[in-house]
Amino acid sequence: PPPHPSPPPTQFEMRVVIWKAKDVATKDGNQSDVFITIQPRGEAEYEKQSTDTHWFSTGDAEFNWRMVWPVALPEKVPRLLLQVWDDDVIGADDAIGEAELNVKHLYDRAMRKKGQSVSMEKQWVATKHANFTGVQAEVLLSIELLTLSEARAKPAGRGQEAPNAHPHLEKPHRPSFWDGFGVTIGEWNPFAKMRRMMLILCCCVVVIAGVAVAYVVTDMMG
Repeated sequence: PPPHPSPPPTQFEMRVVIWKAKDVATKDGNQSDVFITIQPRGEAEYEKQSTDTHWFSTGDAEFNWRMVWPVALPEKVPRLLLQVWDDDVIGADDAIGEAELNVKHLYDRAMRKKGQSVSMEKQWVATKHANFTGVQAEVLLSIELLTLSEARAKPAGRGQEAPNAHPHLEKPHRPSFWDGFGVTIGEWNPFAKMRRMMLILCCCVVVIAGVAVAYVVTDMMG
């Protein structure tokens, strides 16, 4: 008998949120400029996506960054290649560490539930480098596999682009440019000094106006 035709693939939208990283190996003295890439692996060709850069990290980095791909299930050997990098303005970026996540259990769960949305809660992933001993960075991420109908009902942009929802991602806490050089911007910021001077000037104006009003009232009563 002729072989049974394979069922048509089921379309999903995969959303990965890179929340933060910790214990990141430093590449530039005592700091690194950290960004993270992820590329799904499987029978299909998938785009590699990247977070923005957390500059001047001394071991911790915060991203709150969403990545989105269309995926068709089943996939035979689904993986996510996660890589942590040091952003070099001049020359090639330095590889800090990488890990390959097996997401077959998540894909299989979605298929067993007859095309329902499934998710993996926040999880720390350790990354390593062939030339160095031990864990080089740990990355906190979460994964959602949404049906197309649910993805349309709960739209979400890449990174922190609109619509920033499902979930809403807060702006990451980052050091300023001056923090990377050990400069406290509050001590050097001319606008901060100007703001203080304006407050003092306003207080003086209020006091002078109050004295003038009191003088006029006293003079009229006299």
